[in-house]
Amino acid sequence: MTKASLSLAALVVVSASIAAQQRPPVFELALVDRAGALVRVGKLPPGTFAVRLSPDGHRVAFDTYDGAIWTADLANIAVPRRFGAGRFPMWSADGARILFAGADGMRLYWQAADGSSPAELLFSAPGHDVSEGVLSPDGRTLVARVTDARGDQIVWSHPLEGDTASRVLVRSDGLGPRVSPDGRWLAYASEESGGLQVYVAPLEGPQARYQVSTDGGYSPLWSPDGRQLMYAKGQQVVAASIVFAPAFEVTNRQTLFDGSFEFNPSHASFDVSPDGKQFLLPKSQGANARMIVVYNWREELASAVRSAQH
Repeated sequence: MTKASLSLAALVVVSASIAAQQRPPVFELALVDRAGALVRVGKLPPGTFAVRLSPDGHRVAFDTYDGAIWTADLANIAVPRRFGAGRFPMWSADGARILFAGADGMRLYWQAADGSSPAELLFSAPGHDVSEGVLSPDGRTLVARVTDARGDQIVWSHPLEGDTASRVLVRSDGLGPRVSPDGRWLAYASEESGGLQVYVAPLEGPQARYQVSTDGGYSPLWSPDGRQLMYAKGQQVVAASIVFAPAFEVTNRQTLFDGSFEFNPSHASFDVSPDGKQFLLPKSQGANARMIVVYNWREELASAVRSAQH
């Protein structure tokens, strides 16, 4: 067998391990209140990965396992419109644009939310994969999660005006970055202490950091008023109340609800309504509807190819 056919065989094997499920998972879109009571449910397409609510609370953007982004009215989620190819959609603060990672995993783009104009390149990082991005509330700063050659998850701040030099905010293991409503703070999850925990750090200035969760947490989301940080822990949603002055302090942690919801540790797969009273979550359907997140698959692929060539 030639090296080329060996490499192809390795690709098939690793690709099969990535797509380890017999069929894409099926989720409902659950809208629940802060006690977990069901407000509304809508059927999502098979393989839905992450859902994002528009700033006005009326529209939803989501991506699917086949690398497509979709938008829909929240009241009519069963009739989505294909937005384009990519992953991890995020709305701009005014709802006019959708920011997303390109299908090649190397660049960030943004595009008019109604699809009336073509996608524009917003950010790339030579030598790095670009996993996701989020805009500051004023739209002047892009926060991007990138992966370097060693597999480290690095969070960068990239000004979109003036001096556009990028600055490192989190040097490793920075997952699911989110900017606070006042644009001053960055929330993210990290395994730096040995297990996934939620942290907060200043978006500008000295890079102090403060741990928010104590017994595990990921996928942080800010409340609209910036006074709480919600995060996932297992199948629970926890709300941590925070004060910033005279010093940073977590004053309370409360488990809001739990259930058969699906959360992605690397990216917030749920969202909170503009008034902070409701949550939008993918709810698993059936015994096989489990989300599988495969990390470092490029490294696994490269290793398999090297093994097959020897």
